[in-house]
Amino acid sequence: MMPDGLIHLRTVGTRRVRVRRWLEDDPYPQADVEDLAPCELGPGGQEALAAAERQVRQALAMRAELAEPAAPYNVELDPDPAVALFQLAAVAPLGPVDHQRLLEAEDPSVLLAMLDDLMSEEIAVLASRLAGN
Repeated sequence: MMPDGLIHLRTVGTRRVRVRRWLEDDPYPQADVEDLAPCELGPGGQEALAAAERQVRQALAMRAELAEPAAPYNVELDPDPAVALFQLAAVAPLGPVDHQRLLEAEDPSVLLAMLDDLMSEEIAVLASRLAGN
């Protein structure tokens, strides 16, 4: 509780949801939501996840070398691959629009493909910056 009466909350998400409709927000934002199916990696998913993890960690390390704010490159991921996938999407050094695109992906293979493309581009930009170009 803050002196001005505001309450700061910390929450932990336990499932993925899609906002169907925003409701009256007095006094706090509310929404009508639907649960999304749990995320499951298909064949080859573990290898693609490992490759995405390497790319994200490389980009985070490069950002650190440039002294730019980002998640630590040694962030610990959940042992559950489905959880780790969304953790990678959340900590990837990308802008908010790209983060949102990744987190909205319903198919893990689509999310991994988008993450691969985005991180390849980001690593190329960071490499160029590190080289002084």
